[in-house]
Amino acid sequence: MFQKILLTLFFLCLSFSVSLAEKNATTLGFSLGGNHLTGLHFETYNRQHSYKFDIGTWNFQDISIGNQIKLYFKYLETSFYTGSGISFHLVFNNGFGYFVSLNLPLGIEWSLNNNSALGIGLETHYTLSTGSIISHPLFDKKFSIIPCFYYKIQW
Repeated sequence: MFQKILLTLFFLCLSFSVSLAEKNATTLGFSLGGNHLTGLHFETYNRQHSYKFDIGTWNFQDISIGNQIKLYFKYLETSFYTGSGISFHLVFNNGFGYFVSLNLPLGIEWSLNNNSALGIGLETHYTLSTGSIISHPLFDKKFSIIPCFYYKIQW
């Protein structure tokens, strides 16, 4: 039942962000947490919607690739966001393993100036599929909430 609720929220957020044809801005950022412990992300905006692609690692023996669609609510220089996404994680530490997770981000972002922003949030992950021949702490949890902190600049 919980999986059906998460999938419903995923497609509901997806339906709010159908068209990204007209891009207003693109950002490049560095993040700690979320889909990975450390990584880079690219985000492109269309008014209050955005599409985010990120790539990172947990312990330099794995790679995490994710994408998200976000909906922003702006109030003065502060923006609140929510969204949905999917992540794919490959682990190669004395073997091979993977897992795919659905994620729901929720956070707040502050504009530092016209070209940069600082944000903090929580990403709720629900594991959809795993395949592993090794033991890894990320494979053991079906549901997890991971904090994230990021800095990004517009280019």
